[in-house]
Amino acid sequence: MHNRPRNRVVDEKELDEKRKKITKWNQLKNQIFEERKSGAIDPNQLPKLNNLILLAPEFSSFWNYRKEIITDQLSQVNSEEQKRDIYKKELALTEQVLSERHTKSYLTWHHRKWCIVHVPDLWQNELALTSKLLSYDNRNFHCWNYREFVIKLLNLNPNQELDYCYSLLTTGNEGVSNYSAYHYRSAMLNRKHEEQQIDFDQLLLEEWDLVKNAVFTDSTNQSAWFYNKWIQQKMTHSEEFIQDQVETCESIIEIDGECKWATLTILWNEMNSNKQLSEERLTFLFEQIENLIRLDPLRKNYYLDVKSDLLLLHSKCLQSDNVFKANDLNLTRFDAIVNNAKYENVVELDLSNNHIRAIPNLSSMKNLKRIILDHNKIEFLENVEGLDYVSIKNNQIQHTDEKLVNSIKKIDMEGNPLI
Repeated sequence: MHNRPRNRVVDEKELDEKRKKITKWNQLKNQIFEERKSGAIDPNQLPKLNNLILLAPEFSSFWNYRKEIITDQLSQVNSEEQKRDIYKKELALTEQVLSERHTKSYLTWHHRKWCIVHVPDLWQNELALTSKLLSYDNRNFHCWNYREFVIKLLNLNPNQELDYCYSLLTTGNEGVSNYSAYHYRSAMLNRKHEEQQIDFDQLLLEEWDLVKNAVFTDSTNQSAWFYNKWIQQKMTHSEEFIQDQVETCESIIEIDGECKWATLTILWNEMNSNKQLSEERLTFLFEQIENLIRLDPLRKNYYLDVKSDLLLLHSKCLQSDNVFKANDLNLTRFDAIVNNAKYENVVELDLSNNHIRAIPNLSSMKNLKRIILDHNKIEFLENVEGLDYVSIKNNQIQHTDEKLVNSIKKIDMEGNPLI
């Protein structure tokens, strides 16, 4: 258990052996540092570096000194076969480090990349190595990244890798939840789309089928839900796709009423939909947001922001003469209208009597002249340069920028705790 002391009996003999090893390691390290400091480039130091690296592969100075020695060796041989042998020895060392207990050593993977680019005839073997290491831990993102590096060197068709990735994601419970595999899959899909000119939306629909199987298997599988978020962001707007996502997630909620990811996916899709939501539908969504706050109180403010977005996008706040008025709605932000082309011609924005905490960038609202933000919770006056009229009474502003204030034709800041 965490935060509980281990009641392990200390063996003095074992401790003494460890002290001796540490002393010996430090002596060897200091010798190497002295050699490097003196400018010596001596191949005889490589065995010592081997021992040090096998124990502490994240010590960058060891690898850097090793590269200096290897680079000098390479400059003194003319035969390609001799150079190949030098690189092969380096690859053998990195494989030993990775295979023993340091499978996630950044510097070891970096050194392997540095070597492998010079021995093309070994590139195919690298796929077998990564497959072996991923069989030990299929979430090792270092190994996935290296595999992608090798695939680019080989210029392989991404279909082969998509099949490999699919087999891992659909095998056993561990495979279903694998952030690294999903990320790798997204990279291969991008390559497939770019190289083969295949309709990306069609590829994404097939990926949605993969996600559906994963989340129906385990609705708490965060990696699949995160991957689905990527699919949503990449997919060209499609009401049919949105509807399928919403219906699928509603089915999951019927089975597991506490699945926050299904609820969030519904909310994200409804915000992307062009359909006007009914009052009944909005009420249902607001109930789901309250449920999210109950299940996940740490993210309460985010969920309230999502509620604000839905309110603004689907309530009838746009008045005649390009005036947008949304008072007394308990809004916490108004980013949804600022980033929506539908409201770019708004001239006056009235959002008084809410709980808005900040003023977003208003540059997309090119025709905006007047903004009223009285009785909110705004702490900083920002993003209102050059407006004709700003009313920001009874907020929480303590400091102002004189240049910004002077750029506004008329401003009312009554009721703020200005210092």
